[in-house]
Amino acid sequence: MDPDCLRNAANAFFYRDPQTLPPSAPASQLSSEPHAFSRVFTGGFLDAVAGLVKVVSASPTADDLLKASRDAGRILVAAVRAAPVVPEYYSQVAANMISAGESSPFNGKYRNALKSAFVRRGILSLQAAAGLTGTGVAGRGRALVSTARDGGAADLPKATISGEQYGLKKVALRVHSAAEPKRFAVTSSSLALGPVEPRSPQNAAESFTEDLFQRGRVDLGAHSHPETGLPHPLPMKTHVIVDEGGELVLKRRTFDCGFD
Repeated sequence: MDPDCLRNAANAFFYRDPQTLPPSAPASQLSSEPHAFSRVFTGGFLDAVAGLVKVVSASPTADDLLKASRDAGRILVAAVRAAPVVPEYYSQVAANMISAGESSPFNGKYRNALKSAFVRRGILSLQAAAGLTGTGVAGRGRALVSTARDGGAADLPKATISGEQYGLKKVALRVHSAAEPKRFAVTSSSLALGPVEPRSPQNAAESFTEDLFQRGRVDLGAHSHPETGLPHPLPMKTHVIVDEGGELVLKRRTFDCGFD
């Protein structure tokens, strides 16, 4: 973290495939650690708010900033409720924000500001943003509002990954995977030409689990092999291995807010 804050929204980070990033890094660099990587979307959202302010008024006042920030908040909440849990989650949230902005009371007036912010950050590829046209997104946006998770989402499906490579007593480890159906065929930008290659839910589950074990975030309990186990005594444990019906399952126990 920077010395004056947990995370700085005023940054210049561009989207990177988290599987190409180290599990930790200094504040000046991106890593796949969730708080560090979140700065990509946080910075894009700050850019979006700035764009909305200019739409509200060419010479904005404090009241204009308040209106733009409230509108941005409403659009973001609608998008998060509608976005499916998939490996390309940031691009899905961005696309759903554009979709939510097409509906009343916004009626598409923020479309260009939102697209511009997320394209500049690489959260949406140029090809993805070009495909989100006003008429098509508006119709889909109205449908998305009605399918938001008011009643809570069903449990995500589980992927099976190797438990032996993490020093567990059992061969297999079950991990919840980001495998909901996509609502928009969008991806983020690659550092090369065009959009990033989409990751499979299985691949994303394996990468996420490896990051957790590398950072020592998993409480192995009695499931660590006495010889090949990889316990980390110092880091805070956000996840735990539990036995459910004879299967080892990785479950989140808490969130690390930065204040222990």
